[in-house]
Amino acid sequence: MTDHPSRESPPPVPPAAPADQPGRQPAAAAVPAHPSTDASAPAPSDSLTSAAAGLGQGGQGFDFFSSVVAGLVLGLGIDWLAGTRPWVTILGIVLGFVAGFAKLWAASAILVQQGEERRRG
Repeated sequence: MTDHPSRESPPPVPPAAPADQPGRQPAAAAVPAHPSTDASAPAPSDSLTSAAAGLGQGGQGFDFFSSVVAGLVLGLGIDWLAGTRPWVTILGIVLGFVAGFAKLWAASAILVQQGEERRRG
């Protein structure tokens, strides 16, 4: 695995002016441009892009889970108010699963479209 350019060690510091030449300033060291601002810097590798995509998948899992929990909580609340326990809770959980799968389906359609665009060019 190659190191990221920003993890390289800094350039060496030039030596201080000799004591016999008090007015002489050392030459300024050339400081390399930061990779994010350097136009000639290479683009991020596919492995970094893949790692960033993995973070999105974790968010999709959270969306699914939160849909189911929201259905459960709303179902329990309505059941408590209406006294219809457990029927609305079961309906809320089922609707939460449906909503979660709908979100996953939409997100996967977007990922498939992005993959096709990437392959085309």
